[in-house]
Amino acid sequence: FPIFHALSQPGHRYLFDKFVVNLRRTGSPEESNPMGLFEFYVDLNSQEAAIEVKARELELKDLLQRTIEDETHYDLQGERGKERVKDLIREELNKVLTRGWVEDVYISNMVLNP
Repeated sequence: FPIFHALSQPGHRYLFDKFVVNLRRTGSPEESNPMGLFEFYVDLNSQEAAIEVKARELELKDLLQRTIEDETHYDLQGERGKERVKDLIREELNKVLTRGWVEDVYISNMVLNP
């Protein structure tokens, strides 16, 4: 019987350029206008998925901005907040991609301004 080996293929990475999002307010009186700056890479499972992301970049970036703006500054603080952002990005993109999926998300820049 022939033995089949799973061959790993090189990853397909896509950079979403920096964007600024107004974050949801908590209602705290000392809070002015919470914002966040984000830049991240996504690893995709196939070249077809990478092509789809490139073709739909504006739509997908808007989706991610709308998703992140529902979060508060406190939701996104620290390591737990970074993991939350990565999970949100992966989940939202995987809901709409039709030619593959996001395997992982890497934050290259995340700055929060309470």
